[in-house]
Amino acid sequence: MASSADTATWVGSRIRQTRERLGLSQGELARRLDKTQTAVSYWESGKRSPSLEILLDLARIFDKDVAYFLPPTETRRSLQATLKATAERFELRGLDRDLARIVDAARSEPPPEGELSIVSDRPVDAAQELIAKAGVTEPPVDVEDLARRCRVAIVRGAFDPAVAGALVPLEHGALLAINEPPDAADRRFGTTRRIAQRFFVAHQLGHRVLGHFDDVDVHFNSTVEHGDPPGFDWRFERDANDFAAELLMPAAFIKVATREEEFVEPLAERFEVSPLAMAYRLISLGLR
Repeated sequence: MASSADTATWVGSRIRQTRERLGLSQGELARRLDKTQTAVSYWESGKRSPSLEILLDLARIFDKDVAYFLPPTETRRSLQATLKATAERFELRGLDRDLARIVDAARSEPPPEGELSIVSDRPVDAAQELIAKAGVTEPPVDVEDLARRCRVAIVRGAFDPAVAGALVPLEHGALLAINEPPDAADRRFGTTRRIAQRFFVAHQLGHRVLGHFDDVDVHFNSTVEHGDPPGFDWRFERDANDFAAELLMPAAFIKVATREEEFVEPLAERFEVSPLAMAYRLISLGLR
Protein backbone atom coordinates (compact mmCIF):
# COMPACT_ATOMS: atom_id res chain seq x y z
CA MET A 1 0.00 0.00 0.00
CA ALA A 2 1.11 3.56 -0.58
CA SER A 3 2.16 5.54 2.49
CA SER A 4 -0.16 8.20 3.90
CA ALA A 5 2.29 10.85 2.68
CA ASP A 6 2.15 9.47 -0.88
CA THR A 7 -1.65 9.38 -0.79
CA ALA A 8 -1.78 12.97 0.49
CA THR A 9 0.44 14.23 -2.33
CA TRP A 10 -1.63 12.31 -4.90
CA VAL A 11 -4.90 13.75 -3.56
CA GLY A 12 -3.38 17.22 -3.40
CA SER A 13 -2.19 16.98 -6.98
CA ARG A 14 -5.67 15.94 -8.12
CA ILE A 15 -7.25 18.90 -6.30
CA ARG A 16 -4.75 21.39 -7.74
CA GLN A 17 -4.98 20.08 -11.31
CA THR A 18 -8.78 20.07 -11.32
CA ARG A 19 -9.03 23.49 -9.68
CA GLU A 20 -6.65 25.00 -12.25
CA ARG A 21 -8.48 23.28 -15.11
CA LEU A 22 -11.70 24.97 -13.95
CA GLY A 23 -9.96 28.34 -13.61
CA LEU A 24 -10.53 28.62 -9.87
CA SER A 25 -8.08 30.27 -7.49
CA GLN A 26 -7.28 28.69 -4.13
CA GLY A 27 -9.26 31.47 -2.48
CA GLU A 28 -12.33 30.85 -4.64
CA LEU A 29 -12.25 27.12 -3.89
CA ALA A 30 -11.81 27.84 -0.19
CA ARG A 31 -14.90 30.07 -0.19
CA ARG A 32 -17.00 27.38 -1.87
CA LEU A 33 -15.89 24.91 0.78
CA ASP A 34 -16.22 27.43 3.62
CA LYS A 35 -12.56 26.79 4.47
CA THR A 36 -9.44 28.94 4.54
CA GLN A 37 -7.09 29.39 1.61
CA THR A 38 -4.32 28.05 3.83
CA ALA A 39 -6.23 24.78 4.21
CA VAL A 40 -6.53 24.44 0.43
CA SER A 41 -2.84 25.23 0.06
CA TYR A 42 -1.94 22.53 2.60
CA TRP A 43 -4.07 19.93 0.79
CA GLU A 44 -2.59 20.74 -2.60
CA SER A 45 0.98 20.57 -1.30
CA GLY A 46 0.32 17.25 0.43
CA LYS A 47 1.05 18.69 3.88
CA ARG A 48 -2.46 17.83 5.09
CA SER A 49 -5.14 15.39 3.96
CA PRO A 50 -8.74 16.56 3.45
CA SER A 51 -11.40 14.68 5.41
CA LEU A 52 -13.90 12.39 3.72
CA GLU A 53 -16.55 15.09 4.17
CA ILE A 54 -14.37 17.60 2.32
CA LEU A 55 -13.64 15.05 -0.43
CA LEU A 56 -17.40 14.62 -0.90
CA ASP A 57 -17.78 18.41 -1.18
CA LEU A 58 -14.89 18.56 -3.67
CA ALA A 59 -16.46 15.79 -5.72
CA ARG A 60 -19.68 17.81 -5.87
CA ILE A 61 -17.94 21.08 -6.79
CA PHE A 62 -15.72 19.46 -9.42
CA ASP A 63 -18.46 17.10 -10.68
CA LYS A 64 -16.25 14.10 -10.06
CA ASP A 65 -16.56 10.76 -8.31
CA VAL A 66 -14.76 10.57 -4.95
CA ALA A 67 -12.59 7.76 -6.36
CA TYR A 68 -11.14 10.32 -8.80
CA PHE A 69 -9.16 11.85 -5.92
CA LEU A 70 -7.64 8.55 -4.73
CA PRO A 71 -4.55 6.79 -6.16
CA PRO A 72 -5.43 4.07 -8.67
CA THR A 73 -4.87 0.52 -7.55
CA GLU A 74 -1.66 0.05 -9.52
CA THR A 75 0.03 3.02 -7.82
CA ARG A 76 -0.63 1.52 -4.39
CA ARG A 77 1.91 -1.22 -4.90
CA SER A 78 4.79 -1.19 -2.52
CA LEU A 79 7.57 0.93 -3.97
CA GLN A 80 10.02 -1.37 -2.25
CA ALA A 81 8.58 -4.34 -4.15
CA THR A 82 8.88 -2.43 -7.42
CA LEU A 83 12.50 -1.52 -6.74
CA LYS A 84 13.32 -5.10 -5.76
CA ALA A 85 11.77 -6.43 -8.97
CA THR A 86 13.78 -3.88 -10.96
CA ALA A 87 17.05 -4.90 -9.28
CA GLU A 88 16.33 -8.58 -9.94
CA ARG A 89 15.50 -7.84 -13.55
CA PHE A 90 18.91 -6.30 -14.14
CA GLU A 91 20.71 -8.73 -11.79
CA LEU A 92 22.07 -5.84 -9.72
CA ARG A 93 22.14 -7.03 -6.14
CA GLY A 94 21.59 -4.24 -3.65
CA LEU A 95 20.32 -1.70 -6.19
CA ASP A 96 16.85 -1.83 -4.65
CA ARG A 97 18.25 -0.99 -1.21
CA ASP A 98 20.36 1.84 -2.61
CA LEU A 99 17.42 3.34 -4.50
CA ALA A 100 15.06 2.86 -1.54
CA ARG A 101 17.52 4.73 0.67
CA ILE A 102 17.68 7.60 -1.82
CA VAL A 103 13.89 7.67 -2.20
CA ASP A 104 13.46 7.77 1.59
CA ALA A 105 15.92 10.67 1.81
CA ALA A 106 14.01 12.54 -0.90
CA ARG A 107 10.70 11.93 0.85
CA SER A 108 12.01 13.67 3.95
CA GLU A 109 11.97 16.86 1.90
CA PRO A 110 8.86 18.65 0.56
CA PRO A 111 7.90 17.44 -2.94
CA PRO A 112 8.86 19.78 -5.80
CA GLU A 113 6.24 22.46 -6.39
CA GLY A 114 5.87 21.76 -10.10
CA GLU A 115 3.52 23.87 -12.16
CA LEU A 116 4.57 23.06 -15.74
CA SER A 117 2.57 20.55 -17.77
CA ILE A 118 3.66 19.70 -21.31
CA VAL A 119 1.07 18.74 -23.92
CA SER A 120 3.19 17.93 -26.98
CA ASP A 121 4.38 14.35 -27.44
CA ARG A 122 7.01 15.20 -30.08
CA PRO A 123 10.52 15.57 -28.62
CA VAL A 124 11.55 18.88 -30.16
CA ASP A 125 8.09 20.41 -29.83
CA ALA A 126 7.89 19.30 -26.18
CA ALA A 127 11.27 20.89 -25.39
CA GLN A 128 10.24 24.13 -27.09
CA GLU A 129 6.93 24.13 -25.22
CA LEU A 130 8.75 23.64 -21.91
CA ILE A 131 11.19 26.48 -22.63
CA ALA A 132 8.33 28.80 -23.59
CA LYS A 133 6.18 27.96 -20.57
CA ALA A 134 9.16 28.32 -18.23
CA GLY A 135 9.97 31.75 -19.67
CA VAL A 136 13.58 30.84 -20.55
CA THR A 137 15.01 33.53 -22.83
CA GLU A 138 18.75 32.89 -22.97
CA PRO A 139 21.40 30.23 -22.32
CA PRO A 140 22.45 28.41 -20.29
CA VAL A 141 19.19 26.63 -19.57
CA ASP A 142 18.79 25.70 -15.89
CA VAL A 143 17.71 22.13 -16.59
CA GLU A 144 17.48 21.10 -12.93
CA ASP A 145 15.10 23.98 -12.23
CA LEU A 146 12.96 22.92 -15.19
CA ALA A 147 12.93 19.35 -13.87
CA ARG A 148 11.71 20.51 -10.47
CA ARG A 149 9.05 22.66 -12.13
CA CYS A 150 7.89 19.51 -13.91
CA ARG A 151 7.60 17.81 -10.48
CA VAL A 152 10.80 15.79 -10.84
CA ALA A 153 12.91 15.84 -7.68
CA ILE A 154 16.65 15.35 -8.18
CA VAL A 155 18.82 13.60 -5.60
CA ARG A 156 22.40 12.36 -5.74
CA GLY A 157 23.81 9.31 -4.07
CA ALA A 158 26.16 6.39 -4.51
CA PHE A 159 25.03 3.02 -5.87
CA ASP A 160 26.09 0.34 -8.36
CA PRO A 161 28.87 1.75 -10.60
CA ALA A 162 27.26 0.22 -13.70
CA VAL A 163 24.27 2.52 -13.22
CA ALA A 164 24.26 6.21 -14.13
CA GLY A 165 20.93 6.86 -12.45
CA ALA A 166 17.29 5.94 -12.28
CA LEU A 167 13.96 7.65 -12.86
CA VAL A 168 11.45 6.53 -10.23
CA PRO A 169 7.76 7.46 -10.72
CA LEU A 170 6.05 8.58 -7.51
CA GLU A 171 2.49 9.61 -6.77
CA HIS A 172 3.41 13.29 -6.64
CA GLY A 173 5.66 13.26 -9.70
CA ALA A 174 8.99 11.51 -10.10
CA LEU A 175 12.41 11.16 -8.54
CA LEU A 176 15.60 11.29 -10.59
CA ALA A 177 18.38 9.56 -8.67
CA ILE A 178 21.86 10.36 -10.00
CA ASN A 179 24.77 8.07 -9.19
CA GLU A 180 27.53 10.23 -7.75
CA PRO A 181 30.06 8.30 -5.64
CA PRO A 182 32.25 10.44 -3.36
CA ASP A 183 35.35 9.49 -5.36
CA ALA A 184 33.81 10.01 -8.82
CA ALA A 185 36.22 11.57 -11.30
CA ASP A 186 35.60 15.20 -12.17
CA ARG A 187 36.10 14.39 -15.83
CA ARG A 188 34.76 11.46 -17.85
CA PHE A 189 35.49 10.97 -21.54
CA GLY A 190 36.84 14.52 -21.72
CA THR A 191 33.65 16.05 -20.34
CA THR A 192 33.25 17.59 -16.90
CA ARG A 193 30.91 15.73 -14.60
CA ARG A 194 28.67 18.79 -14.25
CA ILE A 195 28.18 19.08 -18.01
CA ALA A 196 27.61 15.35 -18.39
CA GLN A 197 24.99 15.45 -15.65
CA ARG A 198 23.23 18.38 -17.29
CA PHE A 199 22.68 16.26 -20.38
CA PHE A 200 21.69 13.26 -18.27
CA VAL A 201 19.04 15.29 -16.45
CA ALA A 202 17.73 16.70 -19.74
CA HIS A 203 17.65 13.21 -21.26
CA GLN A 204 15.76 11.68 -18.33
CA LEU A 205 13.40 14.66 -18.18
CA GLY A 206 12.66 13.90 -21.82
CA HIS A 207 11.67 10.35 -20.90
CA ARG A 208 9.41 11.74 -18.18
CA VAL A 209 7.77 14.49 -20.26
CA LEU A 210 7.25 12.18 -23.25
CA GLY A 211 5.71 9.48 -21.05
CA HIS A 212 8.11 6.73 -22.05
CA PHE A 213 8.04 4.73 -18.81
CA ASP A 214 5.33 3.88 -16.30
CA ASP A 215 7.75 2.05 -14.02
CA VAL A 216 11.32 2.52 -12.76
CA ASP A 217 13.77 3.34 -15.57
CA VAL A 218 17.38 2.40 -14.84
CA HIS A 219 19.97 4.12 -17.03
CA PHE A 220 23.33 2.41 -17.45
CA ASN A 221 26.68 4.10 -17.94
CA SER A 222 27.38 2.12 -21.11
CA THR A 223 25.52 -0.40 -23.24
CA VAL A 224 28.28 -0.94 -25.79
CA GLU A 225 30.43 -3.60 -24.11
CA HIS A 226 27.71 -5.78 -22.61
CA GLY A 227 24.83 -5.15 -25.00
CA ASP A 228 21.50 -3.47 -24.39
CA PRO A 229 19.75 -3.99 -21.03
CA PRO A 230 16.26 -5.53 -20.79
CA GLY A 231 13.55 -3.18 -21.97
CA PHE A 232 15.95 -0.96 -23.92
CA ASP A 233 14.13 0.88 -26.72
CA TRP A 234 16.37 2.82 -29.11
CA ARG A 235 13.41 4.91 -30.26
CA PHE A 236 12.82 6.17 -26.74
CA GLU A 237 16.54 6.89 -26.38
CA ARG A 238 16.63 8.77 -29.68
CA ASP A 239 13.58 10.84 -28.72
CA ALA A 240 15.04 11.62 -25.29
CA ASN A 241 18.30 12.71 -26.93
CA ASP A 242 16.43 14.96 -29.38
CA PHE A 243 14.50 16.47 -26.48
CA ALA A 244 17.70 17.05 -24.49
CA ALA A 245 19.50 18.65 -27.44
CA GLU A 246 16.67 21.11 -28.04
CA LEU A 247 16.28 21.82 -24.33
CA LEU A 248 19.96 22.53 -23.66
CA MET A 249 20.71 24.06 -27.07
CA PRO A 250 17.45 25.57 -28.35
CA ALA A 251 17.62 26.15 -32.10
CA ALA A 252 16.39 29.73 -31.72
CA PHE A 253 19.09 30.51 -29.15
CA ILE A 254 21.81 28.84 -31.22
CA LYS A 255 20.97 30.84 -34.33
CA VAL A 256 21.27 34.09 -32.38
CA ALA A 257 24.48 33.01 -30.65
CA THR A 258 26.23 32.02 -33.89
CA ARG A 259 25.81 35.56 -35.17
CA GLU A 260 28.02 36.70 -32.30
CA GLU A 261 30.40 33.75 -32.02
CA GLU A 262 31.53 31.27 -34.70
CA PHE A 263 33.85 28.98 -32.74
CA VAL A 264 32.55 25.79 -31.17
CA GLU A 265 34.29 25.90 -27.79
CA PRO A 266 33.08 29.39 -26.73
CA LEU A 267 29.56 28.43 -27.82
CA ALA A 268 29.75 25.20 -25.83
CA GLU A 269 30.92 27.13 -22.78
CA ARG A 270 28.07 29.62 -23.16
CA PHE A 271 25.44 26.87 -23.36
CA GLU A 272 27.21 24.70 -20.75
CA VAL A 273 27.44 21.65 -22.98
CA SER A 274 30.39 19.67 -24.29
CA PRO A 275 32.18 20.93 -27.44
CA LEU A 276 31.30 17.61 -29.13
CA ALA A 277 27.60 18.06 -28.37
CA MET A 278 27.73 21.62 -29.66
CA ALA A 279 29.52 20.54 -32.85
CA TYR A 280 26.86 17.90 -33.55
CA ARG A 281 24.13 20.43 -32.82
CA LEU A 282 25.53 22.99 -35.23
CA ILE A 283 25.81 20.36 -37.95
CA SER A 284 22.26 19.10 -37.35
CA LEU A 285 20.95 22.65 -37.66
CA GLY A 286 22.87 23.23 -40.89
CA LEU A 287 25.07 25.90 -39.29
CA ARG A 288 28.32 24.04 -40.10
